[in-house]
Amino acid sequence: MQLSYRGISYNNEPCTAETIPSDVTAQFLGQKYQVRRLVNPSVVTSRQALKYRGIIH
Repeated sequence: MQLSYRGISYNNEPCTAETIPSDVTAQFLGQKYQVRRLVNPSVVTSRQALKYRGIIH
């Protein structure tokens, strides 16, 4: 999707996740809806060294 912000154009590639319905029903602002869960939940592990003000976390 082609978007622009303050005159600078960029492409947005939204992430997609495969879901299936679950047995959980929730309610938000008076509307009930079926909660969905991920088919293959992945665990994100970051090996990137984060640095803030010279300190590595």
